Order: sequence, then structure tokens, then C-alpha cells
Amino acid sequence: MKRNILSALLILGLIINGCGNSAKETTEEPDTGGSSEVTEPEVTGYTPAASYENERYLFRNFSGEVMLIGYIDYEGNEVIAPAYVAAYDFSEGLAAVAAPVEGFEEPLWGYIDINGEWVIEPQYNLAGIFCEGLAWVKLQSENREDMLCGYIDRSGEFVIEPQWIEAHDFSEGLAFVQHNEYKAFIDRTGTEQFTVEHRFSNFIDGVALTIDTDENWAYYINSSGEEILSGQYRTSHAFTDGRALIRKDQLFGYIDTEGRIAIPMQYSIATDFSEGKAIAYDLSYDGWIIIDTDGNLLSELGYAPTSNFSEGLVPVTPIDGRDIGYADETGTLAIDMTFTMGGPFINGLAHAANADWDGYIDRSGEFVWKQEPHRLYYSEEEGAAQVEPEEE
Repeated sequence: MKRNILSALLILGLIINGCGNSAKETTEEPDTGGSSEVTEPEVTGYTPAASYENERYLFRNFSGEVMLIGYIDYEGNEVIAPAYVAAYDFSEGLAAVAAPVEGFEEPLWGYIDINGEWVIEPQYNLAGIFCEGLAWVKLQSENREDMLCGYIDRSGEFVIEPQWIEAHDFSEGLAFVQHNEYKAFIDRTGTEQFTVEHRFSNFIDGVALTIDTDENWAYYINSSGEEILSGQYRTSHAFTDGRALIRKDQLFGYIDTEGRIAIPMQYSIATDFSEGKAIAYDLSYDGWIIIDTDGNLLSELGYAPTSNFSEGLVPVTPIDGRDIGYADETGTLAIDMTFTMGGPFINGLAHAANADWDGYIDRSGEFVWKQEPHRLYYSEEEGAAQVEPEEE
């Protein structure tokens, strides 16, 4: 069971979703410091937003043969009808969505506002979310041999003309792009700042991460393109809250943005930091604990996490079970374990499912929107997700 949880956590840590202090280069030997002394710092509680009135949440409609995506509001009301074959969450007030367009074989991407009105008409082969005022989009090139990526502003005008075969979201003023012959980071004017050898993550806390898949070594660079740490750890994650999860000799610890050991390798399993907290399996406690960014004990946790903290709650499961509930920052179970699936809370709601329903729950654990679970498969003929027919 522990091994399965570890695999899920490692996969989670390598996924960097959404919009993302330059670190200083260091030639010092990694510090083996960090404190194992147990202290009792104050736990900072989560403060909910004053209003979620303008938030929108994806939902999938299965009433037809093809699955379509729409949006609900915080109270579970349908506010944007399901009309899209693919869609992203809203970012900076706009959502990238793909819809069928007459005269085109494949759906095209555009951007809608929170009322479902087109702000940028569907015209792109692929599109990303808006980050720092820009979004990457991909268009067929004039010779129709390649699709090239550029960046648009909120009016749909190209700020950076299409010229790369791959482009990522902007984060901390930089974005990773790939040319046919090299890889680089650009600034918001499209000027290449420095080239890199590997594909890197977005910059977070002034540091970007890549994994050499051939050797499984991690490399970190700062916003000047200088390596701050390379080839020392087999498993490494991106930085969050100024800490990055690393593994050496089968134990996990954390480094700071200068590549120094911040929390020694002492955990058999651990999560990334989120909201100033991480969850680790401490052999000295023989159980799960919640720690702060200095490795101090905040509280014990009698459950195994399936994700990180988000809005003060973390999905958890019994050590020897499969049901999912949510624990708070003190390690107390806040939502009973009645779910078969539970995602992180985002803007007040979490995607969850039980044996009967699939939908969104609020912080009390009640469904604000739900539907019967459905199975999907991808149809190459339709170019979209199909609803699996019910057995007669």
C-alpha cells in the first residue's frame, strides 16, 4: 500500500499546472544542516475567499453520444452550457476551449469569458491558458508542414509571432520554448534569454527543474540560466514554498533554492510543500506527520495523503483502506471518508466521487453539483471522448 501511495505522490510532484527571486549560484558543499528538533510553531489557518461569485468549474455532459464540457458556478448552477470538446479552467478571467467550427475537420481553440461569450473566436489548432497576460497558441504554418507556436494578448493579437514548435506558459517573466534545433527561455518580448540542453519546467521561486530521463538525474537552473544544482539526486521535484523534494539512498528530504539541504533526508515518503506545509512518513514516529518548511513538526496525521494541502485541506485515505476523506492542518479529519475519489479544493470546491455520484463538494463534504458516473473512451472517428453505452 505504501509503495502505491509513493508512486502517486511522485507523479503528482512532477505535474506542474497553471501559471507559475532568482536563486543565487552556489559553489558551497551541500549543507547537511536542518533541524530534527520537535517544536510547536503556530499553525496558520486557511482563510476562505470573501466570495466565489465569479468562479467557474468544469463539468462534463454525457447526455449525447459525445462528451461535451460546460461550466457551473460555486452553487452548482449551470452558467455556461456544455458545447466544448476540450476546455481548460479559467485563468486571468478567460478560459481556453475547443469547439467544432464549420468547414474544419478538427475543433479549433478560442477563449471565452465567465459568461460563455467568445472574447477570442476559435481559430487556433492548440492553445494554452493565460499567464502573466499572455497565452501560447499553435497555428498551421504557411507551408503546412509544421504547426508553430506564438503568444497572444487578451485581444487575440500576436505579441510574439509564431516561430517555435513547442511553447510553455509564462512564469516569473520567462517561458520555455523549443526550436527545431535548440531549446531556450524567452522573455515577454520574445527575446531569447539563454539556451538550455533539456526540456525544463516553469520557473517557480526563481528556479526551474529538468530531469535527464536517460540517467534520471535532476538539474536546476536559476533565472539567468546558471546551474545551481545538477546530477546529485535521482528524484527531485520543482520548488514550492522555497523547498524542493529530493531523494537519496531511498530517503527523502528537501533543498532550498540555493541547492543546500534545508531538511535532511529522513523520510521514507514525502509530498511537495503547499501552503507552507508538507506531509511525510517519518520513521522515528512510524507514521505520517505534517511539517513546516524548516522540518518542524506541526502535527501528526493518522492517515495517508493522496495529494498536497490545498485551501487548508488535504485528501487522505486510511493506512490500510481505500476510501477518501479530507484532513485539516491539525491532522483532524474534517470530511468523513465516504468518497472513492477526491481531488484538491480549488476556489472553494473539490472534484469528488462516491459509489453513486461524481461531482463537486464544498468544505462540508456535501455535493453542490453531481451526476451519475460515466465511462468514456476516445473515438478516433469522432475525434472526441465518447460515452460508453449502458449495458442492456
